[in-house]
Amino acid sequence: QHPDDPTTVAAWARPIARRLRDEGIAPVLDALAAVTAPAGSPAADVLRRERAFFRANADRMAYPSFKAQGFPIGSGAVESAARHVIQLRMKRPGMRWSDHGGRAIAALRSRLRSTRPLAA
Repeated sequence: QHPDDPTTVAAWARPIARRLRDEGIAPVLDALAAVTAPAGSPAADVLRRERAFFRANADRMAYPSFKAQGFPIGSGAVESAARHVIQLRMKRPGMRWSDHGGRAIAALRSRLRSTRPLAA
């Protein structure tokens, strides 16, 4: 393994990313557990951070489950909606929103459009 060679790392990561999408987080955690780097090296520090990131965010990467429920797993739809709601609606000519007011309106719109029941 050559953890300092970006080409090698990218070639190693590509099939693991596909497995993450298709099988979930377990193959990623297994692959990261199998990688070694010299103690104290920059690669060892990166490896430590990546392992911690994937462990901490495993519930957010349940892609097979999300796909089975019909949820999109890419960010395009969310980014497009955010642009439409925030950029186009809140930044029209003549509109002046404070940061606090803009966040409050965004939260209110999100809550009103949500399918979750309102709290009593």
